Amino acid sequence: MITYWQQIDGQFTKTKKDDVDTSLPLWVDARSVTRDETTELQETYKIEQDHILDILDPDELSRIEDGDGYILTIVRVPVYSPSAETPYFTVPIGIIIQGKTIITICWTDSEVLKDFGANRVRNVRLTDFPSFIVQIINRANANFLRYLKEINRRSVSIQNELNLEIENKELMLMLGLEKSLVYFTTSLKSNSMLLQKMSYTKLINFDEDDLDFVE
Repeated sequence: MITYWQQIDGQFTKTKKDDVDTSLPLWVDARSVTRDETTELQETYKIEQDHILDILDPDELSRIEDGDGYILTIVRVPVYSPSAETPYFTVPIGIIIQGKTIITICWTDSEVLKDFGANRVRNVRLTDFPSFIVQIINRANANFLRYLKEINRRSVSIQNELNLEIENKELMLMLGLEKSLVYFTTSLKSNSMLLQKMSYTKLINFDEDDLDFVE
């Protein structure tokens, strides 16, 4: 689904595509995108097909690079899906800066992006795209920490149950949590390399506060 957001009086407001105020910055929020929607994004914003495919690749690592008329950043964020075999995993979010528009693309839903649309993230300025990217990474970090605490708590609970009686169910749950930790470790290392590159790249002009966070 593609949602269009503009910021009015500091609050993100959902806007119909035909009602977008071209004098204001625009956030195009594309989550759980269909093939038709990715085609629409590609054609409307002239995004290279390879970049779209990279963003939709579940295993794509974090990076930043120059596109044709835009800047692409890919960052990995944590996701919790209680019904999945591996309940905690990570997904790539593509962030594209193009003129007065910033586009986020993710093949699934993302609590990180959902928090922005629900105005649960403070001090977000859509007029400052570099800061907006930093805020996304910062929110992802907060969710990583929260999920790690939950994984630790569940792990201790499962270990206590295993001490009483070994059951296949508990063993499978433990294996799922261990797999989640592998996903988190790989993604955090990838994000760390992205932050290092962002600290010296000239592709995005960060102010001092943003650079302090990156460092």
